Amino acid sequence: MSKVARYALEVFKLVKAGDGTLKEPYTDLVPNPVPLTITEFNETSEGGTHSFTFQPQEPGVYSWILEVNDKANNSAYVRRFVIYDPSSTVTSNSTQPLYATSGNPESDFKWQSTNPRNVSFSWTRHFLNELHESGYFLARIRLFPASLSDGGDRDGYKKIPDANDDTEGTRGRDAIPNERGIIKYDIAYALGKNQLSPQAYQYTDRTNPSISIPLSQTLQDGNSLSLWVRAYDILGNTKVERHVLHYDSTKPEVSSLELETNVGSGHMNFTSR
Repeated sequence: MSKVARYALEVFKLVKAGDGTLKEPYTDLVPNPVPLTITEFNETSEGGTHSFTFQPQEPGVYSWILEVNDKANNSAYVRRFVIYDPSSTVTSNSTQPLYATSGNPESDFKWQSTNPRNVSFSWTRHFLNELHESGYFLARIRLFPASLSDGGDRDGYKKIPDANDDTEGTRGRDAIPNERGIIKYDIAYALGKNQLSPQAYQYTDRTNPSISIPLSQTLQDGNSLSLWVRAYDILGNTKVERHVLHYDSTKPEVSSLELETNVGSGHMNFTSR
């Protein structure tokens, strides 16, 4: 068997494809695009180690394709993916609010008047990482198409079989389930309205952007309940928001109305010009 002669490492910034996926920047006219960088390592000793550092100039999803070439000029390829994003944050959208679905719509969902043993909340499409959403950072990555030919027996020899592709880890080839770049939520609640942060989160690693909470203590008229939602993106960035829900089941009291005039009896003279 021929021994390894050299390694070649290419780095590509993935681009959007027309079907909502990501791919290397190849096209029908350019089946083998030029990488951002390519570094070769000659194998001088059996079992030697090599290292390489590359810092992208902009955030994105990058693929690293390693060619292993032996002395008989046979090649095998391995692909791995990396998210580079040193600056984005988790934000929220006020037009898609966090609100109590068990609250009364006429009170802007801030007051609940029935079912004092259960509260429910929704924050669908409220949290987001705008860069990850618009850049398809969590989308499925296409298979790498076979390319390159040496004019002889090796036609389309640059190919990556499943066994050598990135199908595990944080950013693999498959799409990462998310809503607007958010992958999970932690939820906490506590009776009262003055507590600004939770002591602990009762629900963690949830993917559903809503929750129904059965309460162990019945809400009384005048009680308030605070709910906190902590949203995560794929890089561990978080944002926490709080919603306060008040409870009041009492009906409004209306007393009889009586009109009293503020002038005495008789005539009131006035003139106008």
